[in-house]
Amino acid sequence: MTILDFQPKKLSLRWGQLFTTFLQTPQERTGESKRAETGETEPSQSLHAFMQQTLNEHRGSKLDDALPTSRILFVSDDNAARTQIASAYTRWLGGEQVFVRSVGLTPAYHVDPLVIEVLNERGVPTDDLKPKNFNPHTLGNIDEIIIFDDDAHVSDDVKTWNITKNISTKADIHAMCDEVEARVRKLLNALGITPTPHKNIIPEFLAA
Repeated sequence: MTILDFQPKKLSLRWGQLFTTFLQTPQERTGESKRAETGETEPSQSLHAFMQQTLNEHRGSKLDDALPTSRILFVSDDNAARTQIASAYTRWLGGEQVFVRSVGLTPAYHVDPLVIEVLNERGVPTDDLKPKNFNPHTLGNIDEIIIFDDDAHVSDDVKTWNITKNISTKADIHAMCDEVEARVRKLLNALGITPTPHKNIIPEFLAA
């Protein structure tokens, strides 16, 4: 199943509105309430189209100048390996200049143990890594969306990193980490952030 097969309406119903409401600004919550009162509902559309529309509406919008300069979302099918590696490296190298979240369309029960072991060997913090479900409504204020999916449509707003998932051995995972790290460094540089290992890392649960 690819990311394009998922419909935001169905996913939002399954995930519920509680988390969405928690993440919204007061203005957004007011708007949602008005739409609910008038019976308005979101149109059925592809996930990619929904992402691009939301990015266009919110790109460059920052709730507070004190917040991190960039918000990044990594999406894969299971959120058990590549997206976890990407999140770990981006938060470690971006520090307090980035908010990062990784999610899965059908998340696994846990991050692959070998992935955790390899990241620890490489000195990358892994304390709060765990698979998380995807909620399309958290796309507000996201600056960059990275999809790990060969079949996903590529546009200027939604990027695809074609990195093959291979967790057969630690050597394979190290090779995967090398490729992800290189792409993360390039991404951070493009965002005007100098990749540097940090002690202060923002937990994923704070990213929205």
